[in-house]
Amino acid sequence: MSRLFTPFIILILLTIVSCASLKSASSKSDNIKPGMSKEEVIKLLGRPTHNTFYEEDDGTLFETLVYEKLVLRGNWYTYDDILEFKNNYLKSRYQGPERYHSKTMQIGDGK
Repeated sequence: MSRLFTPFIILILLTIVSCASLKSASSKSDNIKPGMSKEEVIKLLGRPTHNTFYEEDDGTLFETLVYEKLVLRGNWYTYDDILEFKNNYLKSRYQGPERYHSKTMQIGDGK
């Protein structure tokens, strides 16, 4: 009986820890609000996957930060969380299209 009990407990604990880490990442993203500075966003979400910028003739700076996200919806998918800034303040945020991710994931792989 105890031989079956121990793996079951380990599985339950891993499930709880996995759910807690997903909630933590989601909570950080939920705290993003219009008008936040670029520095505040980076402090919450970390370094972006990539970014672009341009400056207009009048000195207005436009920047885009892109965070690639990985989600499990039956299969693994990636999408881009796109944040647009004007003069270092968040003006818009939207999600790019989901793309099928064919890589086999291992627990703790992180990508």
